[in-house]
Amino acid sequence: MSNLLRRRPSGAMIVAVMALIMAASGTAIAASKLVSGDKLIKRGSLSGSRLRKHTITGTQVNLPKLGKVPNAKQADKIGTVYYRSASFTAFPTSRVTASADCPAGTFVTGGGVTSPDETTYGSGSDKTIDSYPASTKAGWRVTMENRSNAKLVEKVWAICVPASSTG
Repeated sequence: MSNLLRRRPSGAMIVAVMALIMAASGTAIAASKLVSGDKLIKRGSLSGSRLRKHTITGTQVNLPKLGKVPNAKQADKIGTVYYRSASFTAFPTSRVTASADCPAGTFVTGGGVTSPDETTYGSGSDKTIDSYPASTKAGWRVTMENRSNAKLVEKVWAICVPASSTG
């Protein structure tokens, strides 16, 4: 045994040991590239499938890169609003119901009534009795009462949006 310890290593053994050291240090160097400071894994080195659920917060998400969720595209359609109106005559001392209808494929979200001669409101000559959506949601209805002895021209309004904007 003392002969084994006193022998010089052969050249092949020196090359083999150096190769082993270099191979071991190469993986250590590669692993050190993944570690960043006190973090275990370098930022951006994992795919999404390797992350735990509920570990990404809003600050890590780049919203412009996400695009639109398919159903959210329908929300853009609400940007189109249609205003429809219809003039009607309220004859002296009478009550009249009139309507403004929405275009096909839309539904009413609001409405009301106006008078071209706003002075009639102050005098109490016309009075809104009722203002409501049509039962089919396809328009707006108003009932007006003319308390004067003059003919009044009124206008009913409907505010309509595409039916697809409600999902």
